[in-house]
Amino acid sequence: MSEEARLKREIGWFSSFAMGYGDVGADIFIALGIVALYAGGAAPLAS
Repeated sequence: MSEEARLKREIGWFSSFAMGYGDVGADIFIALGIVALYAGGAAPLAS
């Protein structure tokens, strides 16, 4: 096989939406983790 496989570098509207939506979803859990870190045992009351 002397030919190399090539991939297109293209991000469409659906791909950009999916990446943005995934980032927002992950940020919620990161924020809850930071609240739990600083609140300690009172995390259920703090969030």
